[in-house]
Amino acid sequence: MKNFCFELSVFLLAFPIVCRTSFGIGRSSGTIATLIMAATDKKKSIQVDDGFPDTDSRECCIQNFRLAAGLPRIFRCASTDPLANIVNLQESAWHEPERLLLQDTGLILDLRSDSERNEAQARPWTSQTSTPFSIHEVEPDSHVLTSAIHNNRRVLRIDVLSPTRFMQYASDQWFTSSQKAMANLYWVFDANKVHEMRIEALNERGLTGLNEIILETGTRELCLALQEMTLFLEQTTSSNVVIHCVQGKDRTGMLVLLCQSILGLSDDEIVEDYHKSDVMQASSASKAIKPTQKGRLNRHVFAGSPREACVGALAFLRSKYVSISPGYLDSIGFHELWRERFRLSIKNTPEILQSKL
Repeated sequence: MKNFCFELSVFLLAFPIVCRTSFGIGRSSGTIATLIMAATDKKKSIQVDDGFPDTDSRECCIQNFRLAAGLPRIFRCASTDPLANIVNLQESAWHEPERLLLQDTGLILDLRSDSERNEAQARPWTSQTSTPFSIHEVEPDSHVLTSAIHNNRRVLRIDVLSPTRFMQYASDQWFTSSQKAMANLYWVFDANKVHEMRIEALNERGLTGLNEIILETGTRELCLALQEMTLFLEQTTSSNVVIHCVQGKDRTGMLVLLCQSILGLSDDEIVEDYHKSDVMQASSASKAIKPTQKGRLNRHVFAGSPREACVGALAFLRSKYVSISPGYLDSIGFHELWRERFRLSIKNTPEILQSKL
């Protein structure tokens, strides 16, 4: 189990993100932004020169940042940990995404697991803004919504990808009868073999399988995230929500997909928004792919955010639940009353604010 947690965390931090945003981050087409590293590799964390450089002298520290398609006031991005490196710079040195996060955001949903978070960076910056954030660890069985009792700026930590639940799901849903029988034998003689079987099952299914795991094992957490966003958006019309995980593409992508489905966006719009996080470039196709050791996550399989992965997620939900909204959302507890409140909270975004977004 620990091996899987570590391996999944390392994998999720293994690829750089193309910094594409509506604010024009990245000075030229195809620019690869600096990778955000976690506590497992502190030496590679983004460094900012001392002093007060202007925005032309450095890249934006927040990768994959953009307004989610069709969702006024809801932004998506990769890890916000690097804000620790720039929070004390003069405001004139901030890029627009950095300014929006530090000044104009009231709710941040951090969908990462504890092992993926660099606390040396993740926590300090939240208390150094002009109006500090409070950090709330949201437990899976929690029935208390922080937005119902707090009106301050908040970072909600909601882990939507539990390795424990993944392991169980892979065994129950993906193993054939013969594989289940074999796994039972391995439990007696070599439990590591069962772990390898589960990882191989995930490798075979790739990003489509990873998205399936997020949607099927993170149901309570996804419902909580949707409820928290709804309450926050109802309470304020002048502040933003930011959703992020490590790279801002898979867990973030599935939560954004659900929001977009509630508002009735077309499949094409949802898929294209997901695909904007894609890190794959034409040149990468010609690079040699090193063989992956059996029982280890194949990093190449999980790179980028191809359209097919999002199409697969939509198809899976419809095959099992008939529809995303109401089908899947009803099943996780985000019922029509909540969905209508979410739609109204988005609809009530002031026009003047929408024009700025």
